[in-house]
Amino acid sequence: MRYFFIILSLISCVFFTKAQQLTPVLYAVASATANSNGNSMAISVGQVFACGKKNSKLQYFVGYQEQNNMFFKTRREEKKRFKIKIYPNPTKDFVKIQTKGEEKIIKYEIYNLSGQMLKAEETNFMLETNYLSLDIRSYKPGHYFVKCYFKNRINNTTLKIVKL
Repeated sequence: MRYFFIILSLISCVFFTKAQQLTPVLYAVASATANSNGNSMAISVGQVFACGKKNSKLQYFVGYQEQNNMFFKTRREEKKRFKIKIYPNPTKDFVKIQTKGEEKIIKYEIYNLSGQMLKAEETNFMLETNYLSLDIRSYKPGHYFVKCYFKNRINNTTLKIVKL
């Protein structure tokens, strides 16, 4: 049904404008694709287009609109702001995870290479020292992954540790 309205809009734009004058007709569509006479047009959220007829040729103009208060963070900017260190690695008994800044680990999970969760625990993160100590003495030698969840971050971090 939505394709019908889009095709109808395009046809009305082509056939109901005057031949020697550009009369723009504005359309705003959420998301759709229209096909007509072997031509196709795809429109996604937020795009606005205008079309008109001049000298028997169809002309259309594509633009976009965005909010004034939008901003984006890049991974590089986030890496500069957020620092996490894991040491000693490799280790035989304990490994420490240290964060800098205001980020606090609220939960961690330890996985083996098969993806099996070995331990999941909510932390009592030491606010004064900014580090978490994990006891891995009971694990067999090999590679493990620690997935850390943070209080003020959407993204989680997965760290690799080596048990000797």
